[in-house]
Amino acid sequence: MLWRKAWLECRYRFLLCFVISLALGLGAIVQANSAKAKGLAVMLGLIGTVVGPIGSLILAGSGINTQTNWGMMHGFHPSMYFLLSMPVEREKLLRVRAALGLALTAVWLLLTVILTGAALQYGGIPQDWALTFRTMPNLFAGTLVYYALAVWLSAFLDEFWAGTISLTATGILAGYALAGGPSWFNMAEFMSSSGLINLDGAAWLQASAYLALSALFYWLAWRTVESKEY
Repeated sequence: MLWRKAWLECRYRFLLCFVISLALGLGAIVQANSAKAKGLAVMLGLIGTVVGPIGSLILAGSGINTQTNWGMMHGFHPSMYFLLSMPVEREKLLRVRAALGLALTAVWLLLTVILTGAALQYGGIPQDWALTFRTMPNLFAGTLVYYALAVWLSAFLDEFWAGTISLTATGILAGYALAGGPSWFNMAEFMSSSGLINLDGAAWLQASAYLALSALFYWLAWRTVESKEY
């Protein structure tokens, strides 16, 4: 029942993410027709800098906090108080919703990369699909940080404020990446590279730090859920 309820509350958000994917695909076609087109590497940087974080925010918003299905206003999920009244642990409720949202985020990212690559190829830029898929582990690892942050914020803030804070953090990191900052905090550079699958030691160390940070955000979400008065 928990999985079904979580899906019912995430399904429209999942579809909304594909609207973003279609916009990115159209942008890829325009990019392909540009004299400055550089292929999927450019689009992967955009996915890592902006698109992935925004999708993570949308799918993580269906957390345990009381919010609306559509978000961005005060309200509550239709099933939230019903589920809280059932003999189910809060941590399990959070875990199910976070796990489903993360799975949907991973599927969406994979399909978005495929769609973007196909759009570029349609626009006349041949794609190295093997190289493209080698970037996926880095893309997933970086996106996990944004997702875990959004899960934590959505555990205690209305979605408007959770979204505002998440987008602000995304903007700061995006600006840092565009300024060419060192790679440890350059999420876009990390997410568009293939260091993990190439067994690059520095990339694995960086990914471990990101995973630890993601685990910290989830732990904070769990502590918030356990102590919150509904």
